[in-house]
Amino acid sequence: MKTANKIELHYYLSNQSHLIDAFVRHKCETEILTIAKDLINAFGFDIAVLSEVPAQGGFIEGWKLAGENEEELTLVASVISLVLSKVPPSNKALEKLQKENLKLGAKEKRSTIDRLKDELADGQKITATLIQSAAAFFEADFKLIKHKSNFYLALQKYAPVEKISTNIFFDTTAIGKDKFVERTDFHKFILTSNKLPEQIIEDAVIELVSPVLKSGKYKWKGIYNEKVVVFTMKDEEYQKSVVKKEVSFQSGFSFQCILKINRVIDDFGVIQVRGYTVLTVLGKMHGNTVIETEQGKRFKRTKEDLENQLSLF
Repeated sequence: MKTANKIELHYYLSNQSHLIDAFVRHKCETEILTIAKDLINAFGFDIAVLSEVPAQGGFIEGWKLAGENEEELTLVASVISLVLSKVPPSNKALEKLQKENLKLGAKEKRSTIDRLKDELADGQKITATLIQSAAAFFEADFKLIKHKSNFYLALQKYAPVEKISTNIFFDTTAIGKDKFVERTDFHKFILTSNKLPEQIIEDAVIELVSPVLKSGKYKWKGIYNEKVVVFTMKDEEYQKSVVKKEVSFQSGFSFQCILKINRVIDDFGVIQVRGYTVLTVLGKMHGNTVIETEQGKRFKRTKEDLENQLSLF
């Protein structure tokens, strides 16, 4: 394997020491290596990341990328450096990028990555435009945003670090200038909340396992997307009809509903569901047909009216 490209991270310490807190260093290295791993896996490249002995001068760490394709090595090293160093204008801008990325489907993301890989095909040389395009795509990735947030949060809590810089090297020659991030900008990379936007599914189908047959704040249980879920029933009309025994349940009973899913992103960049809420029961499922409830009919009419109004503009 070739080992041509190196990523270098320089911590500038206020105490002019060559020592850094081991736990802070470990946390930062973990987040950077996770970002590198996610990038390499996303592209499907055969690249190894090798740790280098820290150098003198503040505190400098380096990681070498090992692989057979020099263009792939350069692309991954450049993207990591840009993703770590491009300062977002604000936390809100960072969270907006995250929300936009969450809306993209797996096929859309795969299509973008395949297009970037195609530009590297047939021995073409890597270009600045390709690097910028790849960096722009990945800096909006919700998992990478979270790992960057963890990285800069660790640094923000550690006062001796005044700033950092990143650069990439081909053998021992720096490619471009150092990219600096000052301590005053660390907070712009840090997510202010782990909560993600509520996900609203307007045509969710739930098979009931345990309905609640009396009034009170009790949880219902059902099967959604082949997974057993516990949910809160917020449709008061439907709750009243159940209590009055106007709805009869039997094995395999399913209904279509508007489902709200509350989610958070954990420290590993993984989306975790924190709760399900049925906002409106649209109707009982009879095969593939929906027998609408009154509130389901009202929702359908309101939605159609809104679509008709929008079509006028």
